[in-house]
Amino acid sequence: MRDLDYNATLQKLFTPSIVATLTQIHEGKGILPIASVTGQDTLEKLNEIAKTRDAGASCRLEGIKVTEKHLRELLDGKERANTDADKAVLGYRSVLETIDNSYSTLRISPAIILQLHSDLFRYADDVKSVGKWRGGDRARAASYGQTSFMPSDGPVKYHGIRTDLVSAPDVPAMMRELCNAYSNALREKTYSPLLASIIFLLDFVCIYPFDEGTGRMSRLLASLMFDKIDFTVGRYVSIDSELEATQDDYFGTMKESAQGWETGENDYTPFVEYMLDVILKCYEDLTDRTSALSVRGSNEKTIRQYFQSIDEPVSKIEILESNPMMSQKTLERILQKMQKEHSIEKVGAARATRYQRVVRQIPM
Repeated sequence: MRDLDYNATLQKLFTPSIVATLTQIHEGKGILPIASVTGQDTLEKLNEIAKTRDAGASCRLEGIKVTEKHLRELLDGKERANTDADKAVLGYRSVLETIDNSYSTLRISPAIILQLHSDLFRYADDVKSVGKWRGGDRARAASYGQTSFMPSDGPVKYHGIRTDLVSAPDVPAMMRELCNAYSNALREKTYSPLLASIIFLLDFVCIYPFDEGTGRMSRLLASLMFDKIDFTVGRYVSIDSELEATQDDYFGTMKESAQGWETGENDYTPFVEYMLDVILKCYEDLTDRTSALSVRGSNEKTIRQYFQSIDEPVSKIEILESNPMMSQKTLERILQKMQKEHSIEKVGAARATRYQRVVRQIPM
């Protein structure tokens, strides 16, 4: 069974590039205490938006098709959860709610991980493998999933990573080893807890502890671990949405860093650098969203400034997510006024409707 030596691994990761990104992330953390004082209501709205976007993005990363609009309707009770995809998304959102409310008391332990896995499938019809470690070396592929069955003499792979690097009988012991290695790394306080958390995520996927749901569980555990070590940007900006937007790099660096994992010869650097870049991007996004909290002005002025800062067409939902204190009715009034002035224009129709700034041509 693979030995997990986090001290040796973490020591190798202290490269100039990684240290520089960690420094920037720590600087970004400073925005949250300021924002919590000047705009608690805004942070609460951002939190609700982030959880909903996380649920949709994380499930879409596994091939579970759901739109943001349909997800909101499910959460608001306007639509019933009739499909497996609907139930999967609601289960993910439910676990995010649990993490949001109870992260300080949830330990990173095999028992908690099994409980969260059970909660993830609380709405599912098939509960045979729920809350249980993987039962065999050929993980089951859901109809909407990205795990692929190979010929009978070949391994099952998850985005290019073999799911049998740890045999099924060894999974319980390996998960105990993983949780202990992570706990020891945090307790010793020698290296960055953020780096230890990212290493944990890769190890978790390589162990592939569940027949179904390993990918989603890895992202739920990321949310839990980041909150527990006080890197809480994911509470206000959807990390999973950033992973979805850069999924080729997400799965590509994961696969690259998993090469040779079973013998301890893998290099965690590509995946660690990628995840740090994602977290930094989220802190930068949070800084942009909260920078206006201390600037008091009219709603109309805020929207005009918003359109001056972007070039691409945006939807009403995107505008509201960037301006969470504004009501939809107020936004629609401002958009209508700006269209009459020809300062913005509407493109597309129905669900595809977007708004973009009109760039005026200067006569020569």
